[in-house]
Amino acid sequence: MTALKAHEVERFLKRPDLDHGVLLAYGPDAGLVREVGAKLVRHYGGADPGSMNLVTLDGSEVDSDPGLLAVEARTVSLFGDRRVVRVRGAGKGAVMAVTDLLDDPGGAVVVLGAGNLNPRDALRALVEGSKRGRALPCYPDSDETLLRLINEFFAEAGIRADPDVAPALRDILGNDRAVTRRELE
Repeated sequence: MTALKAHEVERFLKRPDLDHGVLLAYGPDAGLVREVGAKLVRHYGGADPGSMNLVTLDGSEVDSDPGLLAVEARTVSLFGDRRVVRVRGAGKGAVMAVTDLLDDPGGAVVVLGAGNLNPRDALRALVEGSKRGRALPCYPDSDETLLRLINEFFAEAGIRADPDVAPALRDILGNDRAVTRRELE
């Protein structure tokens, strides 16, 4: 069983412990869910978003054709690299396909992005209960993570600010990671 805590997600993103399997980013912070999914895709699929080894599906596509996820994950790459399948807005329709993929992922990595799932949700429980699955919760930034995000953003941009700037910004920024990043920019 692998149910990561919210504070463990960043460490996992730096050094994922799976070579293949199913990764589920879920939570009320939609911007952070997208950010975590993008980091996982970059780690497993490389920096080229146009890679032939990456397939992006919408949750509604998987809902209407649950077999599509398994077919895409098990399609052999022409270039011999690992197959990465990303599903945005995954829901109940993915449960059957994910069940099959957790038994035999075929060397592929499936990155699922979902909304806020309670602990009894079938998709979350399935991924958390598997050796080949990792569930990554994405909750709104705490004061501490928001300050770290602001300081990292300033450092990357080469911005020097007085010590009271980051706490002042923390108090007025949004509660969604994507909104916060846009506001900082």
